[in-house]
Amino acid sequence: MIGDQNNYLVLFDVIDRQSEYDEVKLLKKFRNELFVKRFSIAKSRMYNAILKSLDAYHANSSVEAQLKRQLQYTIRSTKRYLETRNKVYRFETIFLEFVNDLLPKRKSFTDAERYGELAKALRPLRDDAFEKHAFEYFDFLTWAEGAAARLNTQRA
Repeated sequence: MIGDQNNYLVLFDVIDRQSEYDEVKLLKKFRNELFVKRFSIAKSRMYNAILKSLDAYHANSSVEAQLKRQLQYTIRSTKRYLETRNKVYRFETIFLEFVNDLLPKRKSFTDAERYGELAKALRPLRDDAFEKHAFEYFDFLTWAEGAAARLNTQRA
């Protein structure tokens, strides 16, 4: 802390006043502060604070943005849960990556190639003794292949 402000807030103000980013000048200016010994951590916290502020600013910007944030949170929570178990199915990892890639600003839900990639990754799992349990209640492979075919037909 510098006075009543967090280090990253003071750091942001100083960087903002620079016409061009100059880390050497920053280190010189803050040479007597403890956070200089862990300067990369201070910069990382500043960066995260900026992202958090931008996220809060745009929190109500659109339903799509809210859904994206909720989906990202759900994916992270699911990954943490799966990691606490003694077994993680490859299917779970593949499917979570697929859903994560569907988020806006990555790939479109209408991307037939992405569904084809999912089907290709799932095919060997259907015959795996450990992994085949993922297909007992819903045939994800047929679903992915059908989506890819339907989207390819729509494009043609």
